[in-house]
Amino acid sequence: MPQGVITAIGKSRTGKPTVTIDGQIYSASKVDISNLVVGDKLEFESNSSVYNGATVWFLNAFKLTQAAVKYPLVSPSGSGGIAAPAPNSAPLAVPPAGLSEGERAFVSNMCAHAIDKGLITDQATLGMWAVWAKNAIREAAKPTFETEIP
Repeated sequence: MPQGVITAIGKSRTGKPTVTIDGQIYSASKVDISNLVVGDKLEFESNSSVYNGATVWFLNAFKLTQAAVKYPLVSPSGSGGIAAPAPNSAPLAVPPAGLSEGERAFVSNMCAHAIDKGLITDQATLGMWAVWAKNAIREAAKPTFETEIP
């Protein structure tokens, strides 16, 4: 059975799931890839077919041989024990996409203070705090009847 490492997960132009293993794109419409992540190592079965003059590869079955590290291991440093991510490292558990500049500053400050106080000790906890801070600032921004001007 061939082996490989997942380098990308996506969708085809028609919306079918695809997985890239060692640079080769496979259609994954026959298998459930919802629990796979980039970096997972697999043994897999595949076949190919020619469609409109192009060779299309299909992932028929796979066996996970080594799961990717979901959160990079970090050594304690600084006051809170979370090392700064290395340049070009994988994104944190909660990317800041969709935040306004004010929301981003609030989330960053809340998480920084929690790290400083020792409340955040790993990236999973950081992700939960970031979501909580985002939800808190958005909830606080909603007008209430008490704060509306008549």
